[in-house]
Amino acid sequence: MKYEFVEVIKTDKIQVLTDNFCDAVGIASAIIDLNGTVLIGSRWQRICTDFHRVNLQTCSMCIESDTILANRLIKGQKYAIYECRNGLIDAAAPIMIEGEHVANLFVGQFLFQPPDVEYFRKRAREYGFDENAYVEALSEVPIISKERVEPILDFLSGFAELLGEMGLRQVKQLEATDSLWESEARLRTVFDGVAYPMHVVNRDFEVVMTNKRLLDLRNMTQEEAVGRYCYEVYQGREEICEVCAAREVFRTGAPIKVDKTLPLQDGSVRYLEVCGYPVFDERGEVCQAIESTTDITERRQAEDALRRSEARLREVIDLVPHMIFAKDRDGRFILANESTADSYGMIPEKMIGKTYPELVNAMPHEYERFLNDDREVVDSGKPRFIPEEEITYPDGRTVVLQTTKIPFTSAGIPAVLGVAVDITERKKAEDALQKAHDELEIRVRERTADLQAMNKELEAFAYSVSHDLRAPLRAIDGFSQILLEDYLDALDEQGKHYLQRVRAGTQNMGRLIDDLLNLSRIGRQPMTKKTINLEAIAGDAYKSMEDKCKGRKVNLTLHQCPPVLADPDLMQIVFVNLSSNALKFTGCRETAEIEVGSDTKDDQTVFFVKDNGVGLDMKYADKVFTPFQRLHRVEEYEGTGVGLSIVQRIIHRHGGRIWVESEVDVGTTFYFTL
Repeated sequence: MKYEFVEVIKTDKIQVLTDNFCDAVGIASAIIDLNGTVLIGSRWQRICTDFHRVNLQTCSMCIESDTILANRLIKGQKYAIYECRNGLIDAAAPIMIEGEHVANLFVGQFLFQPPDVEYFRKRAREYGFDENAYVEALSEVPIISKERVEPILDFLSGFAELLGEMGLRQVKQLEATDSLWESEARLRTVFDGVAYPMHVVNRDFEVVMTNKRLLDLRNMTQEEAVGRYCYEVYQGREEICEVCAAREVFRTGAPIKVDKTLPLQDGSVRYLEVCGYPVFDERGEVCQAIESTTDITERRQAEDALRRSEARLREVIDLVPHMIFAKDRDGRFILANESTADSYGMIPEKMIGKTYPELVNAMPHEYERFLNDDREVVDSGKPRFIPEEEITYPDGRTVVLQTTKIPFTSAGIPAVLGVAVDITERKKAEDALQKAHDELEIRVRERTADLQAMNKELEAFAYSVSHDLRAPLRAIDGFSQILLEDYLDALDEQGKHYLQRVRAGTQNMGRLIDDLLNLSRIGRQPMTKKTINLEAIAGDAYKSMEDKCKGRKVNLTLHQCPPVLADPDLMQIVFVNLSSNALKFTGCRETAEIEVGSDTKDDQTVFFVKDNGVGLDMKYADKVFTPFQRLHRVEEYEGTGVGLSIVQRIIHRHGGRIWVESEVDVGTTFYFTL
């Protein structure tokens, strides 16, 4: 219970009743709350007040008696009787208010039969009491038989119930009073807490109540406003305003909202929204009106700005050459730009609220497809891109659209926003391009088959030519050698010279045939790529040409190169040719300097083979890799002019490129990537 016992029971009046009751029956009584506080006490015996309650040991026995009685009452007994350890009889009944145990009504400090005086004398000596005074106090304790105690206890129980009922009525009264005060306080708090001005007027338009916001704006107190006419207090007028919400409330009995303008001295205008609400009396008649005023100037300005923004947005989407539209979940248009409306042969306003079948004579399956797409986007909350979809317009045209649909919410309603691009012409162009592509592929396959047949024929021809040419070349070379060996004495110097030139020519022709065959094989030879070390391959290539270095001073520098994925056999041919080329064109140098390494350019590894040979004029650099193109005379430098062409073809097969940088009499560097 939220109230104290003394708040709900008038203890002064109860004290008088208990005093009279105790005097009538000659018995002591008390009301003690659950905390052990004695609230009312009547006719307590001197043996208790002067002896038992003042000694610590005997007082603890009194408290023990009170506790035991209270515990028995907690168990739901109507009343309880207990003989305390101090030798007296006590009884108690619970006081219940609204089902809650709040206190106990005690009677006691009596005996059922005459006392054993010697027993009490012994207790006096034991606890240090004045023996004679203690026995005298004992003689004052009333002796009441058990038969007489029962009606007293029945009265005690009934009196406790009466106290409970009195307390309940008082609790209800206190709760009602508190509720009324709390209600009025909440109303006043709410009324004063409203951020905009409010007041209450009666049917004579006299102010009944004004909230703090209005008082602060008018710089006045509640007392200065209450009881005066509202138009006099707030407007300084002698008669009611032309636009008055309270008057309309009294006339109609219903809430009302009116807009007013308030011109200011600086020439500006504030916009006000005045709301009126009726207050009914117990007969159901309007007795008062509540008026609240809100300054809506900023809102009006924001609404005007929003309308201008919407107009600008409308202009923008109408300028877009593609279709922009929005539909609700039922497929009804809620937005359509000019491009969309033009496609349907109407103005945008005519499309709003209509479905696709209502605009065109659509096939059911076509409309169902559109509606299902829209609902899938709305329900999933995820956008959808439709690369191609056909749509039929009212004029019978069928076009192909590429559409993007995005879910959004319009005025709290789930909807879908669509942007569609007419790709009919593009689709036709793509179809034409695909047709041309297919035809081209057919021609390419045919051309490839022709080339493959030609390559096979060329390969057979090359093999045949090389075979047919080698035999006579070997014969010419062989017979020339026989003439030089067996008929040397019969030949003069010029004859010997001619035969030597014949042999050199046939041998050179043989090398040329070998190079041509190698060049043709390079393009057809299958590649087996693996991770290799170009530094090691370059070293092996140089070792294979040690016979060309005899009698020469050659410095070969091999820098560390990163591992690469390439065909080791083909890369061996690359370094053999580049090293051979470097050895050949450094023959005029006292010391040949050949360097192999790598560098990084534009995040790509570039390998190089560099020499200090005779170099070449860079204006002829584009001829270096062309078969049979020689930049020096045969008498100066031997070779067939095919080696660098072979190198270029190998590099290209690895997806790389090769180029040369050179300077006459300085040297040449070949660069390549893989």
